Amino acid sequence: MGMTEREIQDMLNVYPELTYQRKQGEDIFQGNIEIYHNETNSNVILTGEFGIKIVIDDEYPEKIPIVYDVNDSIKSDYIHRYSDGELCLESGIRLRLFARKHSQKEFINFS
Repeated sequence: MGMTEREIQDMLNVYPELTYQRKQGEDIFQGNIEIYHNETNSNVILTGEFGIKIVIDDEYPEKIPIVYDVNDSIKSDYIHRYSDGELCLESGIRLRLFARKHSQKEFINFS
């Protein structure tokens, strides 16, 4: 089951710079957003505007949303960026546990 119209509108209200499309059993949000991320256990700091795509499968929470760096804004040697642009947000187990108790919008805010 995909996101409801209200959930989609809530996401677009929180992130007005994103666009939305529904495609083949997925809710997709894409656009440029400001990110201020400082990893506590390393010297990695990501700040600035980044082009992202968030793909939320209808099988959420069984399938965790995927976030992509679509503009190659993040250096390819960044440890949490895969070669296809997918970003590692957290350990799979922690993401699944969080997803079981939270909506898609809450999941995106957490990530």
